Amino acid sequence: GVQTCALPIFTVRESEALRGESVLSVLVDREGDIWVGTEASGLHALQPRKFATVPGSASETVTTVARDSRGVMYYGTRDDGIFRTDGTAEPIDPNKLTSPVILSLAAGSEGELWAGTPDGLNHIVGSEVHHWTIADGLPDNFVRSVMATADKTVWAGTRFGLVHIDGKDVRTFTTADGLASDSIGPLLQVRSDEAGASVLWVGTSAGLCRRTGDRFRCLPSPYQANGAIITALAADRDGAVWVALHGHGLGVVKEDRIVSVSASTIPKEIVGILADNLGHLWLRSTRGLYRAQLSGLRESVGN
Repeated sequence: GVQTCALPIFTVRESEALRGESVLSVLVDREGDIWVGTEASGLHALQPRKFATVPGSASETVTTVARDSRGVMYYGTRDDGIFRTDGTAEPIDPNKLTSPVILSLAAGSEGELWAGTPDGLNHIVGSEVHHWTIADGLPDNFVRSVMATADKTVWAGTRFGLVHIDGKDVRTFTTADGLASDSIGPLLQVRSDEAGASVLWVGTSAGLCRRTGDRFRCLPSPYQANGAIITALAADRDGAVWVALHGHGLGVVKEDRIVSVSASTIPKEIVGILADNLGHLWLRSTRGLYRAQLSGLRESVGN
């Protein structure tokens, strides 16, 4: 069965189907299915309670997963570029990409796809691939994270700043604009109750920052030094922002600070967070995939 770690308030469960597997990416789609990319056994789908390997993906190291507006799934790999899957995995020509090593993926609103690599950003529209590199205005070719927004602009995280692409206009934000560090990690956009606006959250190597206008306001970390490195971000269905801190497990944003979640069974090193439609938070750690009830997590938040 599923390994259960008992806590006074809630349980964190490790997936038996993926026990011992290195999980590199997790995504939930509109139907509530969970898609899991692994290092040694390809892409898996939990639909709704059973894991099944996607045909054609079993030999791939799946680093990141995305789904476009038409419902087509894409997954990026460590060495073989990007695959499109609508039942069976089909490769996108890796020779058209800046690199076959895919670090990040984001689907746009009209079937387009953005892919970050160590050698630049790729904009994929149908069979056409357009490249964005230092020569096109990026501060760095190493694109760790990418996010396509509802206003049809794109944000990308690099080692030397946060990039905003609006059409052909490229702007870079750094510590001079209020960011805690120029080394950018995970990105998250959350709908706000205030006038239906969206809030952009940026994880950096020195803390979590929130965009306000064209400036950034950064929240203090409950930990010093490397504990301020943000490794993952996610928002649940109530809009709460969950944060993974390097070596210190899970936290949640409360007002203008990050509050740690006090639970010994939560992994200390979390590299991915995903909230599903059934009230669970999925935690991807360096040693497996875990699931916890959001209600229990909220009750375990420290003060």
